[in-house]
Amino acid sequence: MRSKHMPAVTVPARSTGNLAPIAQHQRLVLLRQLVDHDDVPLQVRVAVALFLRYATHSR
Repeated sequence: MRSKHMPAVTVPARSTGNLAPIAQHQRLVLLRQLVDHDDVPLQVRVAVALFLRYATHSR
């Protein structure tokens, strides 16, 4: 960024209709369903599992 070869990028904010975090119980339900779907590629299942684990936790 210091070399100024790349232009500045502005990413517009997106609002969501549901601001409530996913509850722990719902995350576990989704993870269990994900484990049972062998038709979903492993890479996708790992990505979703990481998302459910780290990106949706309530504080």
